[in-house]
Amino acid sequence: MSPQTQYGHTLFLDGFQLGSSAKKLNRLHFSKDASENALFDEAWLQRLVMAHPSVLPVDQIEPAFSPLIPVCIELPVSSGSVDNLLVTPAGNLALIECKLWRNPEARRKVVAQIIDYAKDMATWTYEKLQDAINRTTPLDESDNSTRRLYELVSANGEIDEASFHDAVSRNLKRGRFLLLIVGDGIHEGVEGMAEFLQRYAGIHFTLALVELALFEVSPERYIAQPRILTRTTNIDRGIVTLDEGRIVIRPPSVETSSVSNGGRPTTITREYYFEQLEKGFPGVSDNLNAFLDDLADYDVSPEFGTDCLILRWRTDDGRNWNLGTINSHGMDGLPGFASEERRIARRA
Repeated sequence: MSPQTQYGHTLFLDGFQLGSSAKKLNRLHFSKDASENALFDEAWLQRLVMAHPSVLPVDQIEPAFSPLIPVCIELPVSSGSVDNLLVTPAGNLALIECKLWRNPEARRKVVAQIIDYAKDMATWTYEKLQDAINRTTPLDESDNSTRRLYELVSANGEIDEASFHDAVSRNLKRGRFLLLIVGDGIHEGVEGMAEFLQRYAGIHFTLALVELALFEVSPERYIAQPRILTRTTNIDRGIVTLDEGRIVIRPPSVETSSVSNGGRPTTITREYYFEQLEKGFPGVSDNLNAFLDDLADYDVSPEFGTDCLILRWRTDDGRNWNLGTINSHGMDGLPGFASEERRIARRA
């Protein structure tokens, strides 16, 4: 069965009562062919991401990258240009490629392309990033003013400029990015992608392919439906450091990493959570990781946010229970656990 026939029609219901109507919505397809009525092309998709970054399902991919604030389009890098650059108030950077394709070869090519962009930016300083932003064309071409990254982000709420500057610089140095490939007509069949990605050492990223379906409700009114096709979960690619201006890549170790995951698969959000925890409780991460390993025997799994860890218990009948939370200033709940588990948790 092809990806186009996996799903039934998308319907718009005007109510649930008897006699209410159900309107079949027409899916609008993107096009690269100038001979067609290419209203919905890659450039249109770029503008959509800038106008409505919420169409990107980052909460399901990496919660640490929410909320995303649009910065610019066509950011120039050595190997090309990034379609969309977005940033969070915490200084996390998201690189977006808006691509339309119909075959696996093109998919692999664009994956390599966006990772190359990330490798280029991993050599940058905050000042070089700012300079590149200044060289982009504003969406509103009447605005030719210099756009400071901090001012763009702080317009959505007051943040500390020094902390923001340091966070962006740190993420650039580590090559820590969220990479999203967004498009229409993305086919499944991403087996082997992990092996392909292992060639890219030194970049600390999460990569996801997102298919965006667009439906017309009425003229100039649309429904956007994002679908995550695949994402990486192990972003431990290596450590990037600058040694007298030269970029050096080496495997991570307990000595070179502030938080040891003991070889566990990790995500940027999990890493970010432990970094915040270590600020208030230095050395606590090993204890907490050991505690989470113990909880796995009870079918309890962690769900990480940027500043909060939720403990989920899946029962034999398939239900999920929230047993408690662990955040930077303590722990809530854990009803039903023996005193020994609570003691370990408090120690963590």
